[in-house]
Amino acid sequence: MAALGKADEQLKRSEPDPIESDLGSVDQVSDGQILGWARSSDDSDIPAAVDIFIDGKLISTVVANLYRKDLDDAAIQDGYAHFRFQIPLVLFDGAKHVIQLRHRSTGEKLANSPIVFREKWQKIPELIEKIKWINDELVLHMPSIEKIRRASLKTRRLAVVSTYHLSETFLDYHFDLRDMLIKAGFTVVIIHAGADAKFSLREIETEQCFLCVKKNIGYDFGSWAAGLLILKDALADVDETLLINDSSILLKDVEEILDRVRDVKCDIVGLTDSYESKHHLQSYFLWLGRSVCKSPYLISFMMNFSFSSEKDIVILEGELGFTEFFRKAGFSIKALVSYPEAAAAWIKGAPQLIKEITDLPGLPSAQEREGGEPSYKDSLCRQVDNIIASIVNGTPLNPTHFFWDTLVEKFDFPLVKRELILKNPSNVPSYFRMDRIIGRSSPDRAEALVDMIQRYGGNLVPYFSTKRSDV
Repeated sequence: MAALGKADEQLKRSEPDPIESDLGSVDQVSDGQILGWARSSDDSDIPAAVDIFIDGKLISTVVANLYRKDLDDAAIQDGYAHFRFQIPLVLFDGAKHVIQLRHRSTGEKLANSPIVFREKWQKIPELIEKIKWINDELVLHMPSIEKIRRASLKTRRLAVVSTYHLSETFLDYHFDLRDMLIKAGFTVVIIHAGADAKFSLREIETEQCFLCVKKNIGYDFGSWAAGLLILKDALADVDETLLINDSSILLKDVEEILDRVRDVKCDIVGLTDSYESKHHLQSYFLWLGRSVCKSPYLISFMMNFSFSSEKDIVILEGELGFTEFFRKAGFSIKALVSYPEAAAAWIKGAPQLIKEITDLPGLPSAQEREGGEPSYKDSLCRQVDNIIASIVNGTPLNPTHFFWDTLVEKFDFPLVKRELILKNPSNVPSYFRMDRIIGRSSPDRAEALVDMIQRYGGNLVPYFSTKRSDV
């Protein structure tokens, strides 16, 4: 991707008001980013914070805690004093903007600040054309963009939720998800892929939740791309964006999940990552921080999405392409629970899984019956052995399916994939544990499975040996 903009008067100085600090400096303005460093004013190990003023208005604060070798060589904060700020997309309008960076604790401006920025994003005409195509060809119902923007100005958090089903109404699960997101402080925009904009779907709308209905094209990334492109002006007002779909059954409140995600301290955080095809964040839950929301990169990525109906193309451009694109752009990316962590914990718990299999009702194993025909328990144990072999041999597996129980019990994971519960397409041998993990801990969600099967298909009935009255 070509550079998204450079200052025409990079690192231009002005009158020293406030005074110029020796505690930090702006080093480079390039490709839509301001790069520099800042150190603590009291020589402590606490990273310095830098306030960003645009045209005299404080719009952001960044923490100088990234590593840079030259800073390490200069004995500045052990090298952890670098910062990066994404210039907001709204500034790429061709007009003159003054960007001043000040040391938060002293109020002094950094060396080589302020910066005069004057750049116009060359892809603006292409963006306008893409948004027009979305409105004309895809959107079946769209609420007031201005209302959404006013709501997001108050919350400064935007959740774009991708949903799909053919029913005329939403499930209780969707209403629960909406309420949890609103409780967590988000303005919620549901992008629903359906054949018709049934009025009954609008029952989910509130003052903080808005419904957009579009044709079922492009899968989840098609919905996220359409929503973010239409809402591009609102992105300048938010500090975090959540991309989430309805493919999971939540076991915990969203607010708890987000507290943990924010503690990761990265620009982009997913709940899990995968090595299938190539390393990437799994895209059912993607948290985007302020630097991503305000940069041209998010809109640029979504604008280049092809809205294909071919699933393999959508995976390549969407889930796989997302991680690669933003990593190359210099953003920090991490999973809440990494694949190696989950795999190692699963193997550690494999002996207990095998014991639980042997304790299930039914015939004993063939070995215990002295050479009899294999029982279903033997089959489950062979599947466990195959998973161990895949992990040891380095063959990647889908962690949300194969390690689902370990994620929930060992990592306090907040959800289980709906497809696993309704279809178990990979024949995961720990499927019978749904009893303990969902049936006992979340009986209400267990009861909701019948409704989900009717809406989404699937014919599996999880083994719930515990009645709700016993919980």
